Amino acid sequence: MLYESVKNITFAAVIIFIIAIGFRIMDYHPIPLSIDHPMLPEHLIERIARDVHDQWAQERQRQGWTWGERRDDDKKEHPGMVPYDMLTDDEKEVDRVTVRAVIASLLAQGATITLDGR
Repeated sequence: MLYESVKNITFAAVIIFIIAIGFRIMDYHPIPLSIDHPMLPEHLIERIARDVHDQWAQERQRQGWTWGERRDDDKKEHPGMVPYDMLTDDEKEVDRVTVRAVIASLLAQGATITLDGR
């Protein structure tokens, strides 16, 4: 999972920085908000996941990134810089998980999502 490794590296860098400046790390046990509401239909989750990927790729392109066989931060190359349909299912699932988490968080905080039939 390409995106997951980026998140892990970023998290590790933050932890190292915090320790380096003398703070202690508390034992962290994430407890995401839970919802009793139905989730959006999977075909909509997929459409939104595609958009999440496109927005990520567009921002990367704006920053000068291009496709590369392997991620290379110095060359700004990333294998995920392809259309959504060319991603592996594992890579697509990272975007789907993000969409489900954001929607669940919005619903748990009282937001209402209505669909206009599209």
